[in-house]
Amino acid sequence: MRYTDHSRTALDDTCPKARYWGYEHAGLGITGVEPNEDLAFGLAVAQAVEGMRKGQMAPIVHSDDRSVLLNGLLTAYQTRIWPQWLTEFELIGAEIECAIPLAPDLTYMARPDAVIRRKADQTVWVLSDKTTSQNPENFVRQWDKAAQNHAECVAVEQTLGLSVSGFYTQGWYKGYQKAGTIYSPLAYAWCKEGQPGLVKDQWQPEYKYGWTRRRISEFEGGVAAWVQRLSTAVIQQQFPVAGPIGLRRDLVKTYLRQVAHREHLLMLAEAPIAELYPQRFQHCDEFSKFRRPCEFKSCCWVPFVGRDPIASGMYAVRRPHHVIELEDHARRLQQSTDPQL
Repeated sequence: MRYTDHSRTALDDTCPKARYWGYEHAGLGITGVEPNEDLAFGLAVAQAVEGMRKGQMAPIVHSDDRSVLLNGLLTAYQTRIWPQWLTEFELIGAEIECAIPLAPDLTYMARPDAVIRRKADQTVWVLSDKTTSQNPENFVRQWDKAAQNHAECVAVEQTLGLSVSGFYTQGWYKGYQKAGTIYSPLAYAWCKEGQPGLVKDQWQPEYKYGWTRRRISEFEGGVAAWVQRLSTAVIQQQFPVAGPIGLRRDLVKTYLRQVAHREHLLMLAEAPIAELYPQRFQHCDEFSKFRRPCEFKSCCWVPFVGRDPIASGMYAVRRPHHVIELEDHARRLQQSTDPQL
């Protein structure tokens, strides 16, 4: 059985050689030992939100600016945003493993962040969480043609036997960085220091000349108290929502047909790797919209790394994110390391 999902198909569209390293190398795929900062932040959000929805949210340690931002975002979501969702919807499930059989030997995997049911009309929707540095107004405009989100809806239908109306995309705005400093009202605020015993400190989320920039964890009462003080308008700006977006079955059909065609070419072809997975040189240093070096740049450009990425110490064997793929991956890993095989 061959497995695929949106992550590898999107990577394949951007640079097939990167997809090879990430998912196909030695039949297993590899990943960088030092994860990309943005990806690590998104993963931390995903894990924390999953725990929150299951009542298992762990505290965030304030070790640096990004952990302060993470704590601010999670506190705001838990106390201000998620309760709003629950007034209109009920949670069916979080991080449910779903699959769409594309062929007897090919399965498309999906794991939606949450499946929710609207209380007013009992319609079912998929809710996706996305961290972003985009301007919130721009963020909400890009999701109606997001094939992966529409495909998630169909995967939920086929796995849970529910009729899904469409999806929402919940943005988590990370603010912006200037000179290495994070600017977000959920990380830093502006303070005019008072006089002990006479005048309390004054705080506000926007810049004010002469005021000092301070972490929100220093606010009297801590992060939770600061989040509760922020206006609804400020909170909503940090959590833009795209949707409701109705399910486009025609888009899913076209998308999955293209995915199946590409995967079967890779399964059946006998061409060399260079032909099956051509390198898109323009993305080596500015990878896709993130404008960061490709995670696998060293594999392509440093000969000793490309010969054995794992032995270089820079990469490790990829661990699948989907439970459905784990058993097959474990078998391949054993075959690749067992000297008897």
